[in-house]
Amino acid sequence: MKLIILNSILLDILKKISGGIIKDTNNSNLSYILIKIIKNKIFCISINNVFEIVTYNIFDNNTYVFEIILQYNLIYNICKKSPSASKIIFNKNKKYLEIFSDNTLFKINYKNGIFPSFNLTNNHILKIKIKSTLFLNNIKYAKTAALNSDIKNFLNGIFFEINLNSINVLSSDNIRFFYSSILINNYINNKISFIIPKISINEILNVFMNTDYLYLFIYINQIKIISHRITFTSKLINDIYNLPLINLKTKYKINIMLKKNIFKEAIEKAILLKSSTDKLNFLFGKNKLIINNTNLNENINVFLNINYNLTDIIIVINYKYLLDILKILDNNTINLIIIDKFLLLTENKSNFFYLITTFNL
Repeated sequence: MKLIILNSILLDILKKISGGIIKDTNNSNLSYILIKIIKNKIFCISINNVFEIVTYNIFDNNTYVFEIILQYNLIYNICKKSPSASKIIFNKNKKYLEIFSDNTLFKINYKNGIFPSFNLTNNHILKIKIKSTLFLNNIKYAKTAALNSDIKNFLNGIFFEINLNSINVLSSDNIRFFYSSILINNYINNKISFIIPKISINEILNVFMNTDYLYLFIYINQIKIISHRITFTSKLINDIYNLPLINLKTKYKINIMLKKNIFKEAIEKAILLKSSTDKLNFLFGKNKLIINNTNLNENINVFLNINYNLTDIIIVINYKYLLDILKILDNNTINLIIIDKFLLLTENKSNFFYLITTFNL
């Protein structure tokens, strides 16, 4: 079997599935991809233990049937070293595969057998059409509060609850908590909840960044997301966990509006002083906020004007958690809400909030 394709077309789809390739793994199958031709479409598939990416492109094709399983890095590097306008020629026989490109002939082994796939044997439970920017922005914000460790898999991802006409999005790393609610056109009588692993979240943000709408197909153990020539399928964590609820008392309830850039710059100034901890003191007084950093012999105070006329209070926060959040927020107007021992941070007129645990003085 013989296939001739323009290098630019092949390289484009190889880039789109790169996130499915697992490097430095004992399972060599995870470094292979499937290239398959069906009429005038070239499909490319990568898969790992958690998710699968399928994409395709359209090209002028005289070969109606062609299928090959080969190592991703090899074919990707061949394409990268070849001129964009050049042609890549595949010639497959029973023993080996010949790849001719830019006056160079590669004779390599290819993998026989059936390429692994996420088989979705059952019908989907739910189908949702949603604006890409709305969905991606919410999971981008939620990702910041998700755990970076694999110790607790239910925290190492984003929790989704679909109920009535909304998708509720939650994440937490035991210190920070994120919540948002997205309105959808669907109306769901039975509540559906699941967790998408963080490794899948990272790739969703990568592969769907330039799309208009997403179609979400929810299955019992998997989710399939489709948009413009890309199909992404991920396993779900859908075990039941008894998570403790946060009890927010109303001993203090303070709402302060700030400019994000000014607040972020003030924190960055305060941490110019080297300290043995990542903690900063936030002192709220009459019409002023003092951000204080102290070590054994030195201290620094950064002053901000705020609209505040209540009792003076002090809270202590890990500044790294704050900066992580401030760096990704789009709106320049934010609200700081202090409730008991928690700092709640949100954008002005938004559908989400972050909740950060403070330290006791």
